[in-house]
Amino acid sequence: MSLKVAIVAQRGDFSLSVEHSFPTRKVTAVVGPNGAGKSTLLEAIAGIATCRGSITLDGRDLSSVTASQRRVSLLKQNPLLFPHLSVKDNIEFGPTVQKRSLASAQYWTQRLQLDDLTQRMPDQLSGGQGARVALARALAADPQLLLLDEPAAALDVGVARSFRQLLASELRTQPITTILVTHTVEDVIALADEVLVLEEGAAVAAAPMPGALLEPECTFLSDFCGTNRLVGNGDGQWVFVDGVRFVASDLHGPVWVALPPSAVTIGAKGWDSEVLRVDADSQGYRVTLANPRGLVGTVDLGDPRARRWKAGSRVQVGVDPTAVRVYPRT
Repeated sequence: MSLKVAIVAQRGDFSLSVEHSFPTRKVTAVVGPNGAGKSTLLEAIAGIATCRGSITLDGRDLSSVTASQRRVSLLKQNPLLFPHLSVKDNIEFGPTVQKRSLASAQYWTQRLQLDDLTQRMPDQLSGGQGARVALARALAADPQLLLLDEPAAALDVGVARSFRQLLASELRTQPITTILVTHTVEDVIALADEVLVLEEGAAVAAAPMPGALLEPECTFLSDFCGTNRLVGNGDGQWVFVDGVRFVASDLHGPVWVALPPSAVTIGAKGWDSEVLRVDADSQGYRVTLANPRGLVGTVDLGDPRARRWKAGSRVQVGVDPTAVRVYPRT
């Protein structure tokens, strides 16, 4: 579904002014500093924030209809499940209100493996379970547009990774025009087809993947990415980087390999490498490696091994293959 937005929204002293055409059946990641207007943009599109201008979805002007008539699902970091309804009733809420068949609710209950949870109440769910129920409820409403406002931000690291993988799988299988607000490069790498940057209420850059990460167009995006960008070669089964068999891929010839430092595990079973340098900040240690040259991984501040590593230290290195993206290099 084609989505074109040309709006101005005012909240107190803050003004958001955005004009952008979002790619059809793709995922656009919206990034930017805190207070840039990212959530305001989603809420304006969803119809829960007042704005002037036009929002057109597949030729239909949404600005003239109520939020409930827009066929837009908004999923926030807090699942916001109805506390008085069971999991089953939460998932069936959209089709019930729309007076449609419950087949879509049943489909997403099975698809997201929620059958064993249908009789539970929201306060009986773990964070990951609540996130999956909220996603099922959003998709069961058969939206033409899916809005995701940091849906994994409130989850533990491991649960967030699993939920991110689930989202990536479902958005590939059931392509739907999606806008994702995020503060993490992991979300962008795993999910996005395009990146839109907001600063001080205005769109300052927009670029398709992988160019958005490989050649950032603005200072914020460059700082945001911190992405490992490596040159590799594919043989149709694997991609090799500096002699390391890096990740499975059916691509042939020169490729770009992109992955966040958080996907690099140092000290775990993998290939042999050498430490080039170790830098510390408030978030942890950044370890730059010799093989592949320039690869950066992160280590928690509490990890005692990092304090012993120095230039020349030998380490074992591995990567999380689900966080690696490979692109043809032209």
